[in-house]
Amino acid sequence: MKIRIHKEKFDKLVRLRNILIGVVIFLVIILFFFLLSILNANKISWGTKVAGISIGGFSPQGAQEKLTKATEQFLKKDLSLTYKNSHWIAILKDLGIEIDIDATINMASRQGHRENKFIINAWEQLICLGGYNLKPVWRIDEERLEIFFQEKLSSIHQPAQNSTLVYDEKKQDFVITASKNGVIVDKNKFKKDL
Repeated sequence: MKIRIHKEKFDKLVRLRNILIGVVIFLVIILFFFLLSILNANKISWGTKVAGISIGGFSPQGAQEKLTKATEQFLKKDLSLTYKNSHWIAILKDLGIEIDIDATINMASRQGHRENKFIINAWEQLICLGGYNLKPVWRIDEERLEIFFQEKLSSIHQPAQNSTLVYDEKKQDFVITASKNGVIVDKNKFKKDL
């Protein structure tokens, strides 16, 4: 009988120990995420990157300055365009590429900073700690792209023209102008490839 009572007490103590270990682990995890939230308050979550540029731990203003410098350098880079046997060198800025730094910073700031959603914030901050790389918010200025096509790619970007009926005042009659074949650069594919 002594052995049986001793074993029951031992089993209760093991069960109690396992419960206490589980509670301590749970509290340590909660404490970790609470401290992480405090460290990331008014800052972009640690480990966050935009296009490979680390902005984690910066205030939104500091991240904006860092991204502005990196964007200016990036938009000055040359891009080599090739079509059949023709080659062109273009500066990215001339293609009408614009990076919206404010929208990118807002998107990065929201990572791990949603209101009243502790579990979602904790999960996002944990992902960011592992190195979360966001894509920048960017767009292409259609007018600048069209100007680039007209100035630089005029040898291949020649839209086709339909034949038209034009009134000729000298002949006092209508004259048909001939149609012209052309080659058009697929802008949607061009944008997607950029």
